[in-house]
This record gives sequence, C-alpha cells and structure tokens, in this order.
Amino acid sequence: MPYAFLALLAVAPTVGWASLTPTTSIAVLASVAVAALIATAVGRVAPLRAAHAALGAGVIATLGAVIALAAGASLQSAGFTAGTVAGVLVVIGSQARRDTTDGIALEVVGAFGILGGVALASHSAAWVAAIFTAAVPLLLTAGLRRHRSILYAESSAVAALAATWAWLAAAGVSVAEAYTLPAAALAIIAGRLAYKHGPARSWLNYGPALALLLGPTLVLAIARNDDTRAIAIGIAALAIVLVGARRGLQAPIVLGFLTLLVLGLDKLGPTAVRLPRWIMLACAGSLLLWVGSTFERRRDAAQRAARRFERMG
Repeated sequence: MPYAFLALLAVAPTVGWASLTPTTSIAVLASVAVAALIATAVGRVAPLRAAHAALGAGVIATLGAVIALAAGASLQSAGFTAGTVAGVLVVIGSQARRDTTDGIALEVVGAFGILGGVALASHSAAWVAAIFTAAVPLLLTAGLRRHRSILYAESSAVAALAATWAWLAAAGVSVAEAYTLPAAALAIIAGRLAYKHGPARSWLNYGPALALLLGPTLVLAIARNDDTRAIAIGIAALAIVLVGARRGLQAPIVLGFLTLLVLGLDKLGPTAVRLPRWIMLACAGSLLLWVGSTFERRRDAAQRAARRFERMG
C-alpha cells in the first residue's frame, strides 16, 4: 500500500475524524503532504510516484485553504489561497519535474485545484477575478521552455478572459459588449496565430470570432430598436467587409455582408412596405429590365466573381 495512505491511516485513528480542530486538521494534512512528498521522492515505480504526487498536490492545496480558514479568512479568500497554491504546483510540476509522471500529476491536480479554488470563491465575483488574474502569470511561467507551451499560452489567455469577465461582473457592468468584445478579440488573435492559407480557412480561424463580435450586438440592436448599436454594428460590419475583401478572406466578407443585409432589412423594410405599391412595381420592373439587357455580361462577371470567391482563404 502506498506510504502516504499508510501515514494517513496511522494518524486518523489517533485524532478521531469527528474531533478534528483547525490546528489538528492542519497537522494531519501537513503530515499526509510530507509523507506523500517523501513517497514520491523515494518511489521507484512511476505509477506509484504519480499517485503520491497527485495525493500530495491535492492535500497541499487543501492545506492552504484550511490554514486561511483557521486564520479567520472568509471561504472566498480561502478559495483564492487554494487556487494560488494549486497554480504554484502547476509551475513546479511543469518546470522542476518536467516530463516525468509525477510532474504531470502535479500539473493535472494543480489545474483542477485552480478550478476548485474558483468553486470555493464562486459567491464573490471579485475573488473569482483575483484567482483567474493570479493564474495568468503562473500558467505563462508553467509554459516556458517546453513542448506544451501553446497549451499553457491558450490556458492563460482563457484565464485572462475569465478574469476580465469576473472583474466586469464585480464592477456591476451589464453592457453585453463589455463581455463579447474581449472574447472576440482573443478569438481573432488566436485565429490569426493559427491561420494557414488555403480555401475557406478563414471560416475556421475567423468565423467564430466574427460571429461573436457581430451577432450579439446585431440581435440587441434589432430587439431593442437601439440606433446607437445599429450604427456601431453597421460601421463595424462595413469595416470587416473591406478588410476581408482586401485580404481575400471569405468569412469576413460573408458575415459582414449578412450583417449589413439584416440591418438594412430591419431599418428599411418597414419603410419599403409603407410605400405605394406602384413604386415597388416600378422599381422591380426597372431592375428586371436592366438585368435582362445586360444578362450575358452580368453572367460572365458573376462566374468570374464566383471562381475568385472559391479561391479565397
């Protein structure tokens, strides 16, 4: 049986689980953590070392929260302590025990420990924001000089976004764009870094980001009849179409054009319906006459445009 579990079983009957005081709890957790670390250091079997490292990491993160509570801290600040300690364990596993089974165990348990700290602090947006803010530099440090640097860079970016959202929530900000724009900007940056040239690659790299950038504001502008949002989203969509056309990217052109089309129908549709019927018929007839007289030329132009659009990224 693993040494750390033997130590835990040896200490538990002596103190009695039901009678644990804060001081006794700290002593028990510290004893188990030390035993787990010793077992990790002297163990010769990789799976056992990983198990002991995982146990020690979990106990150390828990010990941080228990010490904070024993010192009179709130549950939310105890969650911050546990999350920060867990982040340090991720750094230790990634850098000091690089590419070992026990190091990977420290990283995995440390990552779950950060989320556990967030769960403890979930009733306070400010403490949740503090945990994610502290996690950003720790995750960046964990990603230095190793083959999983991209994973840690992405994780730190997600933590930064979560911290931004949590700080906004703590400040009572309720404007939807305050939450969607940082996420869209992060997604655009990630898409730009991952972009590879090829047919329609922009849909994979930029499509979700642009949908997040344009979609919520467009829906709010229409649902609330908000002219300020409508003007802002119209300008943004036009700029996106122009950038997409300049760089030869399908997703910005299509999504920007669809946004302008929906916005135009919402603003001009009711006015067009109220116009006299003869005006609408005259406009439709003129359009059909123009298309018929220039059909051959327009068809060739449309085919060239379609071929060019298919070659876009």
